[in-house]
Amino acid sequence: MDEKDDKNTTDKAPTPTAAEAQAEQPNSNVIRIDGKGKKRMGKPYRGQTQDPDRPLTPKQEAFVRHMLEGKNPSDAYRASYNTANMTAGTLHTEASKLVAHPAIAKRLRAGLQRKEEAALHQGLSLRRFVLDRLKTEALEADSDSARISALVALGKVTEVGLFTDRLEVDSKDRSPEEVRNLLEQKLKAAFGDG
Repeated sequence: MDEKDDKNTTDKAPTPTAAEAQAEQPNSNVIRIDGKGKKRMGKPYRGQTQDPDRPLTPKQEAFVRHMLEGKNPSDAYRASYNTANMTAGTLHTEASKLVAHPAIAKRLRAGLQRKEEAALHQGLSLRRFVLDRLKTEALEADSDSARISALVALGKVTEVGLFTDRLEVDSKDRSPEEVRNLLEQKLKAAFGDG
């Protein structure tokens, strides 16, 4: 019977301890800072993991959308979640947690980058449109004055630079005493000696 018992115990894999089982599960615990500034181990908030590539919940998607529309985190949280029974402090805390969440932060960065690229593209498109219209006006305007105005406007374009105003700067280094004397002279000239 001893041989049988030995055989059964050697065939079975040892059961992992609770700590080993927990260590095998990625993102099962997170480190977070409590209200007193101390690090605490615990479960992620509301079932969230720390994976920035995971899909967002519909409420998180709404939060990101509201943030990208220009709302501050608290207003975006208020528009995305049920906050009827929340204090202002709790609402602010929860909104801050969402902004700091890796998946949401990643989406916010990507969304802001898309908005910047769209604004740049829109600005370049508008610039191209204006230049094209000025060229057309300069060539096909009904009156001479309209053609000349269009040509002047085209001449002021940065790339052309024909009619740009230039400001000449006098860069003489003066001592504080010289500056004070010059100012006194100009004030006397403007307001008289009295």
